[in-house]
Amino acid sequence: IVHYEEALDTLLAAGHVFTGFVIDGRKGVITMLERHFHGLPIQLCQFHQIQTVKKYIPRNAITEAAQELRILALQLTKLRRQSFTERLEAWHEHWKTFLTEKTVHPESKRWHYTHKRLRSAYRSLVTHLPYLFTYEDHPDLHMPNTTNTCDGSFSHWKRKVQLHRGIAPERRKKMIDYLLEHS
Repeated sequence: IVHYEEALDTLLAAGHVFTGFVIDGRKGVITMLERHFHGLPIQLCQFHQIQTVKKYIPRNAITEAAQELRILALQLTKLRRQSFTERLEAWHEHWKTFLTEKTVHPESKRWHYTHKRLRSAYRSLVTHLPYLFTYEDHPDLHMPNTTNTCDGSFSHWKRKVQLHRGIAPERRKKMIDYLLEHS
């Protein structure tokens, strides 16, 4: 997060003006942006949110609840806020008892939620919901719903830098500066 703050400070010092942010979902970035840029719209990349859900719920999920939530998450980029929110709420209403199931360890008598990963996937969607459809609220900004164009540029630049693996750190920095200035 400190590196993000430093980069933003550098851009501000260079005279850049921000109208909003599209972010990848790294923990703490939303809080930092809200603290430093109060009121500016923040769009969480829907693709990264889908990846988070896929991390918790594999393709071959065993439970019906997990299969349904994964399918809903995969539709994120195709749905509008109202439709997605209604479907997520309906899913939760249908499976809320299932989500609260607990498993008790026979020896220690300690318990944990039986479906921790499913709960984590759901919690991630609910927590990030206010930031997943920001682009709908600000059509005048032409804000994308993903970071794909930015990520595509970065991967292109990374390949160019990797071609020169033995380059000295100072020359590498100059190369990166050049790529950023001329893109």
